[in-house]
Amino acid sequence: MRRWAVLTIVFIVGFVLGAIFLSILSMKASKVYLEMVRLNYIYEQEELGKGAWKKGDLQNSFYHYYNVVQAISEPGIQSFNPAHVKWSFDLPFSAVIVNTILKEKIGRASCRERV
Repeated sequence: MRRWAVLTIVFIVGFVLGAIFLSILSMKASKVYLEMVRLNYIYEQEELGKGAWKKGDLQNSFYHYYNVVQAISEPGIQSFNPAHVKWSFDLPFSAVIVNTILKEKIGRASCRERV
């Protein structure tokens, strides 16, 4: 009986320590992943801006280049800010980054339609 109790305690402690370690590792790796997403976003917006410019759609070209400037600038898009409040231990289990990026894209799209 005592052996099972010790094994159970060791298993639980190991599980908790492993979860904490993976959360910390995920927080560090998420910052690198977020930078990769930001660079891909910048490249994509530049290409879309070039395509819209070639088609003569100056308004869409302006919005794509505006997105590039926002992503590159110092305050930038808050979704790409690793110091933002959303960086926590539960980050791997929540899609905060994706939700925020989608909200910003939807927000910009709705602003574009109003113009």
